[in-house]
Amino acid sequence: MAEKGTCQKCHSEISTDAITCPQCGYEPSAEGKTLRAIFYILGGLLTASVIGAVVGLPMMALAYFSGRKVESRKPATYKSA
Repeated sequence: MAEKGTCQKCHSEISTDAITCPQCGYEPSAEGKTLRAIFYILGGLLTASVIGAVVGLPMMALAYFSGRKVESRKPATYKSA
C-alpha cells in the first residue's frame, strides 16, 4: 500500500506518489520550478555582465589609447611648389 502524507496547501490526506492533490489540485513538484527559473535568469545575466566586462573594458581601453596616439600626431607640412 502506498504511503500517505498531507497536502501542503489544504492539509488533506493524499498518497505520497500523487502528482497533484485530488482535493485542491496543488502540485508540489511545481513549487521549485519558479525558483529554478529565477536562478537561471540571474545566472545568465551575471555571466553576460562578467563576459562583457572582461571583453568590453580592454576594448574601451584600446579605443581610448589608440585615439590618443592619433591626436598626438602632428599634421604633415606640405611645401608649396
